[in-house]
Amino acid sequence: MTFEENIKKIVQQQLVNYTEGEDFNDIKVSDNLQNDLGADSLDMIELMMAMEDKFDLEIQENEWSKEIVTVNDILDLVNRYDAKR
Repeated sequence: MTFEENIKKIVQQQLVNYTEGEDFNDIKVSDNLQNDLGADSLDMIELMMAMEDKFDLEIQENEWSKEIVTVNDILDLVNRYDAKR
């Protein structure tokens, strides 16, 4: 599974409203987490924690809340944190 597919799979797992009958490959990197995928504020925090667990990172909550709007934003942020190691 590619890095992008891993991110999409986590997004799908965390967004319960989206998962029924949907395949994670249907998620596009341009999808807005709240507007397109139905994430609420709790979902956003759970997404951050899931990314931290999966990729063994410690993401700054204020950075996450300011920067994360789309799936692509998650890809960029996780890549940036991973590059700092």
